[in-house]
Amino acid sequence: MRRWTRPGYRAGLPWVRSPDYLLRHPLKSSADLRTAQVLGTATRKGVWEEWLSAVGSEIPELQIAEEYEHFYLMLQAATFGAGVAMAPKYLVQREIDAGQLVAPFGFILGPHRLQLWIAHHLRQNPDVKTLAGWIKAKMVEAA
Repeated sequence: MRRWTRPGYRAGLPWVRSPDYLLRHPLKSSADLRTAQVLGTATRKGVWEEWLSAVGSEIPELQIAEEYEHFYLMLQAATFGAGVAMAPKYLVQREIDAGQLVAPFGFILGPHRLQLWIAHHLRQNPDVKTLAGWIKAKMVEAA
């Protein structure tokens, strides 16, 4: 089956932590991750290496202190001060806006792109076009 794709959206990757964790462990650069409680997720094992590569930094001995089965569990742990987490911006923006998490080093574009795949026979369907337009607007909004 042929598919039609919209141009991909690259998600921003911040490392986030609770304001309380930031007060207890003031991290000033990526090198400080060596002493941080680094949280990871089973669904994106290489995300820390991707971020370090994107910022041109290297920490060969970076250890994940705690690994969670899903992003949401890891982010909940970070929100409660358990450590430093890495997740796409669209997954943490609400917590950042609410002051539950902080991303003091901003957002770095990750190497992956989100794409919308639409079956060839559906690409002219008005409802599908409306949905695709809404998804694209939300992706741009989240960038």
